[in-house]
Amino acid sequence: MPNWMTEPTGGHTSYYSVSISPSAPTTAFSSGSSLIYDLEPSDAKEIKSIYLRLTISASGGDVQLPPASHLFERITLSSNRGIGDEFFRCYPINVVLWYYMTMTTEQREQWLKLGNAHVEHFDNESLDKYWYNNNSSYLRNGDSRDFYIPIPMNLFQMGEIDLRHISQPIRFKIELASGSDVALSGAVGNLSLDAVDMIIQSHEETAGDEEIKHANKTAMSHSYIYLDTEQVCVNDKSQTAGSVTKYNLDSINGAVASLVVLIKGSTNPVGSDRFDYYEIGDGSLDVETAFGKSLYGQGNPVKIGEIYKEFAEQTTAHPLQGVHLINYSENLKKAYAGGANGFQRYSGQKDVVAVEYGAVGTAEVHTIAVAEAAISGNYSLAVNGAVSDVIEFDDAVGVQKSQYELLDEVANKNYSATFSANFDAGASATITYDANRDGRVSNEIGVPRVVSTLKEGSSFIIPPASSSVTTYGKKGWATSSSRQVEVYALLFKEITIEKDGKICCRNL
Repeated sequence: MPNWMTEPTGGHTSYYSVSISPSAPTTAFSSGSSLIYDLEPSDAKEIKSIYLRLTISASGGDVQLPPASHLFERITLSSNRGIGDEFFRCYPINVVLWYYMTMTTEQREQWLKLGNAHVEHFDNESLDKYWYNNNSSYLRNGDSRDFYIPIPMNLFQMGEIDLRHISQPIRFKIELASGSDVALSGAVGNLSLDAVDMIIQSHEETAGDEEIKHANKTAMSHSYIYLDTEQVCVNDKSQTAGSVTKYNLDSINGAVASLVVLIKGSTNPVGSDRFDYYEIGDGSLDVETAFGKSLYGQGNPVKIGEIYKEFAEQTTAHPLQGVHLINYSENLKKAYAGGANGFQRYSGQKDVVAVEYGAVGTAEVHTIAVAEAAISGNYSLAVNGAVSDVIEFDDAVGVQKSQYELLDEVANKNYSATFSANFDAGASATITYDANRDGRVSNEIGVPRVVSTLKEGSSFIIPPASSSVTTYGKKGWATSSSRQVEVYALLFKEITIEKDGKICCRNL
């Protein structure tokens, strides 16, 4: 946990629930509404944390939802009802990083549950994937559930926003996701946004402490350092296996503690593409000036293994798949606590992120062999203890694929499997996985096998089957011109709260 710069010395913790008014339209996820709320001095006292609670219900059918971190596109905070300085921008990746930079393992696990998120671990790579849980991600017809989103701003944890001393309301603008970005499966029209509440954790001081703090706040201006975010999106470049592509950082201006590079699966990411982060294979990253001078690798681009190692060292957690951290800070957790302990200054001078994409990978192939072609019967596919629904001997290969990919062991790791044949066509069938994204599947979940099932009115007479690995997989990169690269700059800013309670901010 970061060592926050200030801590109250007396009193107790209280929670305020503030309903956003006017209320959000129940159809907000269909239209992609922006919700605006002005946090008033009367809403709470000294803020220690803020999180959003979205109450969502389903009627007319089940709907599969993304993690709560991706129920919005962007959240901004600005002073004086939006007329003053915009001093904080939050994107979904900021929430994901908040889980890792500011929380213990136990706290993170709890927040992931509250946020409909799931972290799937890959033992062979000591790597985690930020994803959804194959079962709990569904909001069932007739059910209602609360989804929680922390506002990842360290000024709150430092106790530096005291609404009793702020003279100008703080405007929250929440740009909601919509359509298939919210309804991963099922109809978005089946969803109702029933309530949006701000939950504010506040510290109630003793009368003496409150009097002293108020005197300190009004005696002079106070300034604090925090992390804001600037986003760069590029979707008009090709990414060729074994080659370097450069992405301009012209719009970034300020002292940057870290860059986060994400690669998404289309030029206009929708649905699960928004949080399905692509790896670059065995490639590397660097930051260069317009003249080719290295600003990060010091002349030697940093390999992906070192990028992941840096994430693990900064978070004391497993690295996240596809979250490429270019870190300039000596201690990123302390940076989250307001300590500017290392940064790279950007000033719009045509610096670039140089991404070297790895070589083409190898698809893993499994083979299921039977003694002879089947003439009737049914079966199930099983892997690592999970068993599929019943499959008929002559069902199309698409049925095999869908039933197999519905298994938790497969779905939670987002494996993609292609079946070559059903069991009335011959004595064997192969299962081929994604050549670049899935890697060594057998090391993670084993090899699928056919198991005997007995459906009422039928019998299992498919001959006994054996399973084996025909080809071991290796991750890589597939050349494409249909990917979006997003760069997030975590940059230091300074906020000043004047004696009269007005708010202004500047780049550090």
